[in-house]
Amino acid sequence: MKPLAERGAEDKDPFDSNQAIPSLLCRPEGKRELSWLFPELELTHFERMAGLSYPLAGGFSYASFLPTSIWKGLLKVEDRLPAALYRFIGFRLLAVLERKA
Repeated sequence: MKPLAERGAEDKDPFDSNQAIPSLLCRPEGKRELSWLFPELELTHFERMAGLSYPLAGGFSYASFLPTSIWKGLLKVEDRLPAALYRFIGFRLLAVLERKA
């Protein structure tokens, strides 16, 4: 899959996002494509975060699947998890692209 392809699926609503694109761009083949298309940019930071609390809260579009008290408890548990674990369970990510000097 080419995450930066000029055209996507013809039957897809343009407002439906592909949430996999940031993750794909941070893999080795995605980094190569990104640096080829945008040589002036450099990926300087990549961090996965938000475990099960994110989808169970309904993400951006849906109502929470859990009562607030349980969701807050889950957040407290996630705050104590080692950062390395989010490589496997992270539902969100932070990627920082900077213009090269």
